[in-house]
Amino acid sequence: MSNSCRCILLHVRELSEHKKILECFSEELGRIALVINLNNQTVPDYFRLLTIQFVGGSGLKTLQNYQYSQAFISLSSQNQVIALYFNELLFYLTKQNDPHEWLLPFYLASLARLQNEQSVELLIREFEYELLCKIGYSINFDQDIEGCEICADSWYAFYPVSGFKLLNKKEQYSVNGAMIMQIKQKKWQESPNNQIIKYILTQQIQEVLGVRVLHSKALWPKKNSNIKGGK
Repeated sequence: MSNSCRCILLHVRELSEHKKILECFSEELGRIALVINLNNQTVPDYFRLLTIQFVGGSGLKTLQNYQYSQAFISLSSQNQVIALYFNELLFYLTKQNDPHEWLLPFYLASLARLQNEQSVELLIREFEYELLCKIGYSINFDQDIEGCEICADSWYAFYPVSGFKLLNKKEQYSVNGAMIMQIKQKKWQESPNNQIIKYILTQQIQEVLGVRVLHSKALWPKKNSNIKGGK
């Protein structure tokens, strides 16, 4: 029996001479893997909403047909790299068959903003922040790792996944409590908050990724090296 859902293409893997595996993210099923036969079909576009028909159970599925449910989104070469970064985060930070109904609309809205906004730093931070929150890796900006409330006059070290640890004095890479409170309020464009939230989210993502490498990082211009990946 054929099934259908809406999804976006995240990644393509080789299977054989005439077959590839499409890693997709759908509203109803979360991340799914589909086999496409290149004798019958071409690989769909990235960064574009699809409606697909497929057969298969909980494991590898077979793509029968697809059609575009969204017009082509024109992105600059730099913004294509950022969109690829979004794809890789979804691919590595979500699990197969684990649905997040909010995530696909959020992704599509982020692409629409990426198409129209000239300054994308804030958009990248918001995507990272919201994704981490929704998949269970949110950062506690209210309390330190001992459960005490963040104090505006104190200094803290950030430990990925664990949270903020109170320090006796200011140290390298330490964060002031007042800045943590501003970051909680998403006042990220204010300097130096923009660099602090970038550092915090980068460290959190690297910890969750582990040894996985984001290929989009290698494509990002060094002068705009705000995309980080696992080492």
